[in-house]
Amino acid sequence: MRKLREFRELASRKLLRFEPLFWAHLAARAQAVRPGKRPNKQQVNVALQSNEDSLRARREVIELGLEPHVDPPKSWDSLIALDVILRELPSPESAVLDAGAAPYSPLLSWLYWYGYRDLHGINLIFEGPFNYGPIRYIQGDITRLPYEDNRFDAITSLSVIEHGVDVPAFLREAHRTLRPNGLLVVSCDYHAEKTPTEGMTAYGGPVRVFDRAEIEEILVVAKGLGLEPTSSVALDCTERPVHWERLNIDFTFLCLAFRKTP
Repeated sequence: MRKLREFRELASRKLLRFEPLFWAHLAARAQAVRPGKRPNKQQVNVALQSNEDSLRARREVIELGLEPHVDPPKSWDSLIALDVILRELPSPESAVLDAGAAPYSPLLSWLYWYGYRDLHGINLIFEGPFNYGPIRYIQGDITRLPYEDNRFDAITSLSVIEHGVDVPAFLREAHRTLRPNGLLVVSCDYHAEKTPTEGMTAYGGPVRVFDRAEIEEILVVAKGLGLEPTSSVALDCTERPVHWERLNIDFTFLCLAFRKTP
């Protein structure tokens, strides 16, 4: 599954050449299969507890008429992010940034199907700016966002911060570019106990699986910046339902949601 994600990420630059065809498919699908209902309320600020939980999320995505993530377990945190935004920011005029986005990541297209149009993605891997319909992608660093203060109602960053990101710098930029009461949804590779990754590299940097102590440090940094969790945070987990085949390591995911205090 992770191997597939790596291939898709590397291939994303080539996808830019086929933008008109991709968008025609997206627009046609949006007209033909516009979702008629909202997701069930998803639990946030928790870890993925089991493979069954990830399968349940994927089934729900399909039942909503949406395309699931190409990496099956990743439908779990993508569905959480969708639910948080739809519930907290019901206006389709809300501005959303996906920090570390890839063209195959489903969240922005899901939001498009629900009527949102002020949609943006940023990633270092892009060779330049391009659009998929109203979804605007640019090349850039999520720790130095090229957007004005208070630009977005929500920022998401799903399975990104473990790939060599200066997390405090990213949190500072997220706080700066979020509007008061804006939402930040972040997911990452995680397990409460330490996961040995010494000497492992991927995406041009060292592999990192956050543990409980590291997440607790991030929560302290976020609080100091004025980013408060939207609910109590539960870092407990026992199972390791995610397997990275190429590196032969097992872990889970953690999904956190913050609100920018006024």
